[in-house]
Amino acid sequence: MSTQSKVPAVLLGLVAFATWLPACQVTPEAECTLPSGTDVEQAFNHAREELGRKACASRFGDNFERLLDIAAGAPDLEHSRRFSEFLLWADGQEIITRSSAEDYYNRYFSPKFASLPDEQNNCTHTCPVQAEVGRDMRQELSQKDIGLLKVTNDPRKYARANSNYYSILTLIEATCEACRAAP
Repeated sequence: MSTQSKVPAVLLGLVAFATWLPACQVTPEAECTLPSGTDVEQAFNHAREELGRKACASRFGDNFERLLDIAAGAPDLEHSRRFSEFLLWADGQEIITRSSAEDYYNRYFSPKFASLPDEQNNCTHTCPVQAEVGRDMRQELSQKDIGLLKVTNDPRKYARANSNYYSILTLIEATCEACRAAP
């Protein structure tokens, strides 16, 4: 084969390779954007639209945090309802589970503590991890500070949460002291 006849064959091979190559490239993940601005309703609508796309559903936590930030810019008791509806929507879309939705809501908008263990026997379940329970409750109290004070501006509910926090810690401490003293 002469050099002249090899050139078209090589060019044809390069053209074929160039058209095949894009088919092998991995398509980039859909760009998922977080809510922005100061309009709370618009932010919730944006989050629903983005999270409704399967590629963006894994960013629920980021969207929730951003919604908290935006809502804190215009505190309102109505935000509690907005977040509740948003969490129910996310559960209905199977983005998060029902128990996750309840956990999110209780951590930010309820005076009761979601981080408490469900175990009835504190001596065997809570006392061995008392420090972790206290740490988790402190973290949750800071989440309640965001939800109940900064987002909804509900100081009475936050005061109840704060009172619950100290009462529960005192009760756990007394229970664990009694457990340690028991034979």
